[in-house]
Amino acid sequence: MKMYTTKETAEVLRVCLKTVFNYIKEGRLKPVRIGGTKKTGRTLIPKSEIEKLLSS
Repeated sequence: MKMYTTKETAEVLRVCLKTVFNYIKEGRLKPVRIGGTKKTGRTLIPKSEIEKLLSS
C-alpha cells in the first residue's frame, strides 16, 4: 500500500499543508501514525484515502 507524507499529500491534492491537517481534523482523511506519540510520530496518508477524497 502506497503511503504519502502530509507534505506529499498536499502536493497531490494541490492544497497547502494546513489544509491537509484540517482534512485530518475534520475526518475527511484518515492518517496512519507511525511510531512515537501524536507529536513525535510520523503521520502518513494511505493512497486510498487520497483517492477517496478526490472522488467525493
